[in-house]
Amino acid sequence: ATAASSGSDLNGMAAQNACDTIRERMAEHLAERYQTTPDQVQFADGMVRIGGERIALADRYGQPILGFTYNDANDWTDLADGRGPSLVMIDPTAVPQSDPERTDYLEDGTNWRPSSPIGGSPGREAQPVGIVVNEVLTHTDLLQDQIDAIELHNTTDTEINIGGWYLSDSNDNYRKFRIPDDTVLLPGTYRVFDESHFNPTPETPGVGDFALNGAHGDDVYLMATDASGNLIRFADHVEFPATANGETLGRWPNGLGELYPMAENTLGSANSGPRVGPVIISEVHYNPGDVLGDLDPGGEENLEFVEIFNEWTRFGPGDFSIV
Repeated sequence: ATAASSGSDLNGMAAQNACDTIRERMAEHLAERYQTTPDQVQFADGMVRIGGERIALADRYGQPILGFTYNDANDWTDLADGRGPSLVMIDPTAVPQSDPERTDYLEDGTNWRPSSPIGGSPGREAQPVGIVVNEVLTHTDLLQDQIDAIELHNTTDTEINIGGWYLSDSNDNYRKFRIPDDTVLLPGTYRVFDESHFNPTPETPGVGDFALNGAHGDDVYLMATDASGNLIRFADHVEFPATANGETLGRWPNGLGELYPMAENTLGSANSGPRVGPVIISEVHYNPGDVLGDLDPGGEENLEFVEIFNEWTRFGPGDFSIV
């Protein structure tokens, strides 16, 4: 029962206590929903803010020019929240010139990325390193002849010495596997490191040894260092979901795009291209309309639909259960 339902006087402390309880419950619910902690949920100025902060730009008379709120949850990268990088806009030329479109664009986390240099690159444009995590084999627990592997690819026309750099699967420790000194990637070439390198004794793993969690998803960080061994930039970072046993994830287009399940394992060479199917969406009717004016509004010919096609015929017919 609440104070109201029991007939209690809601003036004074009773009302305040009721409001505090509601606010605490809302904060707990929103924190769970947006993957943060209750103390990051703020109630102010008639609004609810969850993490993040607001940046505003004003002219010399104090008149607002633009303002937006950034965050570290949902579509926003969390690497910029105390882990080294800054937030960098992916394409500044794409920002709309007027509101509300401009604010909506700036508050969309997909339009931002973490900086490559640790500490950001204030006042200058940071160029990409050119070495990418190009293909990963992450789920091998049921396979006798395969182990987790990470492929690096030099996308530039210059040789790059990656000796002394680090591979890791954790943002709590970027210094896990140290790439051997004088490891040089020639232009356009590939280099594969597997568990024999970064997890040589899986039964008794040493400090810094790791395996990739393909059953639930994981991350791979490639950290560049200077001549003294100091971490200076995120050369690359990929995050991936759970993966089928024995199936690699690779960038498509090769060396450039996002990670997709690959049609073939091509560790050490250019990616084969993404696996498609065997069940595919083959037709979509999203707006039937009434071009001729003689369609029955309630008839089957006036319904939106999605057609699914099973192209799995190479090894004979296959049945799929769609729930």
